[in-house]
Amino acid sequence: MQTVPSGLPNIKLVSTDGKSTVNCFVSQVWGNTYYFDTWLNEIDSSKQYKVEISTADKVNVPVHYTVTPNLGASRGIGEDKTYYYSVKDNAINKESGLLAISRKSSDSRDIEDGIANGDENCILAQKMYVRRIVDYIAKYYVEMQGCDAIVFTAGIGEKSVDTRRDVIEALKVLGVKLDVDANNVRGEERLISAPDSTIKCYVIPTDEELMIAKDTHELAK
Repeated sequence: MQTVPSGLPNIKLVSTDGKSTVNCFVSQVWGNTYYFDTWLNEIDSSKQYKVEISTADKVNVPVHYTVTPNLGASRGIGEDKTYYYSVKDNAINKESGLLAISRKSSDSRDIEDGIANGDENCILAQKMYVRRIVDYIAKYYVEMQGCDAIVFTAGIGEKSVDTRRDVIEALKVLGVKLDVDANNVRGEERLISAPDSTIKCYVIPTDEELMIAKDTHELAK
């Protein structure tokens, strides 16, 4: 019977070309399984990595220990019992979210078109998206013991009439009410809540370029 090494193992990702090394940290221990993570921006997604494991006393971790990356990575084990995997950075950043659920697009306009055509995947994607937004608003509402305003901004917030409607409808338990006519707007600053709404709701377009210019002007003084 193999003994458990003292302390947590030291884990490194070493690229198969030997030119890149990334230190990892153990994020979870479950029985004889160690889960480890590292920051994705330290990973070169074009490379494959070998996992190197050692313990505080420099003894190799026994083969029966399972080491699992938590990086959305594809992983396998070769005959030499060395774990290799390639981080799917592109999948995490560009192929998940609305695109992954709808199997159609990451553009909310395409999702809305799909919903209008009865596409069940688009309907599910929209429901999940709205639920995530509503959950965050509700949590902050409780944490802050109230709310002065709900602001819809940026691409979807400014332009998606349907998403704003669905979010506000889901928040009606808080007394939030939508002015349907006022909500029929894209990219314009406007109050879209009803007069008797307990929380005012606005559409406010972002203007990153203006903010960058103002900050640059202040720094240059």
